[in-house]
Amino acid sequence: PQPRQMRLLRLHLPRLWTAFGAFSLLPVLGSAPLLAGAPGAATAALVAFLSLQLRLSLREAILRRVLPAQALPPLRRAILLGRLLSPLAFAFRAACWVASAFTRRIAWAGITYEVEAPDKVRILSRTPPG
Repeated sequence: PQPRQMRLLRLHLPRLWTAFGAFSLLPVLGSAPLLAGAPGAATAALVAFLSLQLRLSLREAILRRVLPAQALPPLRRAILLGRLLSPLAFAFRAACWVASAFTRRIAWAGITYEVEAPDKVRILSRTPPG
């Protein structure tokens, strides 16, 4: 999700936005003890990382079962990148959620909007296409 999507979620479904934020912040907040050097934090982080890898392995196994063999080679790079970059995705998701809490401006397709309420949207600027 991008901050724009999170802003729209906050506007139209605030309870879901709050729940999404709580779940997005959990992995980030959970890494704080690791960064602080708390005892046992490295073990907890390793278990979390290995459980993530297990989930990604299950996803890969599903792909192998449902996709034809010729479709798999191009996906190998994406699968590897998913394994390596998934922890960063948690931080990105949390950052998008936090950013969505501080503004009502949305830039999309060259138009900047300010959303004051679900039924009150103001166009702030337009960038001509091209």
